[in-house]
Amino acid sequence: MKKYLIILAALFSAGCSESQTKSKIQEEKPIEEIQIIEVDSVRNKKDEYIVTEEIFLLFPEEREAHFDKAKERFDQKEFKMAASEIKKALLYLNLEIDNAGDLEKKELKALQVKLEDISQRLEKKQAVTSEELEKVFHETNMTLYRIYIAQQNKAKWDYNLDRNAVSLYLDDAIQKLQNAEKWSKQKLSEEDHKTISEGKSFSKKIRNNVKKDTAALEKEWNTLIAKLKTIKINSY
Repeated sequence: MKKYLIILAALFSAGCSESQTKSKIQEEKPIEEIQIIEVDSVRNKKDEYIVTEEIFLLFPEEREAHFDKAKERFDQKEFKMAASEIKKALLYLNLEIDNAGDLEKKELKALQVKLEDISQRLEKKQAVTSEELEKVFHETNMTLYRIYIAQQNKAKWDYNLDRNAVSLYLDDAIQKLQNAEKWSKQKLSEEDHKTISEGKSFSKKIRNNVKKDTAALEKEWNTLIAKLKTIKINSY
């Protein structure tokens, strides 16, 4: 069975087919109660969403929230609490590793080692600098951004079937890029921010409009992905 990361989000507004099993489920639970569950189907008030042969991890918060909290706890010299937040973020990264290809898996495992090392040192109250913390948070987000964009560049998608999934995936990739900028002393260029705005507009367009010229959309999509692939930002 494949494992999919479930981010706190609303369900798709239309029913999903069996091929659309990478759904997003809204769930409110304390982090301590997170568990792996197998589901055959999930319902909201109006629609039934078919989910077959999948394992879901339900998380109440996005990974970046734990990075933010880790830095806040670190600044307050609450090092064990900072370590705990990093461990929560690692739950996401571990699942990304499970779903990654061989090359991406190697990159993500290197980040996993760095985050685990920092977490262990914080628990033992060993030396960790603010710059070291911010650098690995930046690297994690930037690596995930590159992986997401590379995967989308290779993807063949059917607009009518996959537009919600493409929109959500694109939104997530852009968020990773913005997170990477947040943890960097460098800033993205004005042109980069313009490309990000174009990406958000495109995501909204395909999510909210059913009947579109798919050939024109695919051309716009390819142009957008080519632009997003060129964006780079270093940690320092």
